[in-house]
Amino acid sequence: MGAGVINVLAGGGSLLTLPVLILAGLNPITANGTNRIGILLGNLTATHHFHQRQLTELKQE
Repeated sequence: MGAGVINVLAGGGSLLTLPVLILAGLNPITANGTNRIGILLGNLTATHHFHQRQLTELKQE
């Protein structure tokens, strides 16, 4: 959770999560893939909230 907050505010949350996942016993490739799922979910949530609060200008052509 803390890494997600860092990632949203400043980026770099992966600097915390990847070593933790590797130390937990995952191989580096699996740890990276697992980390990407969290990043994707965080980005989708942020995009949804920005759109909901009308902070984005999406133009359709």
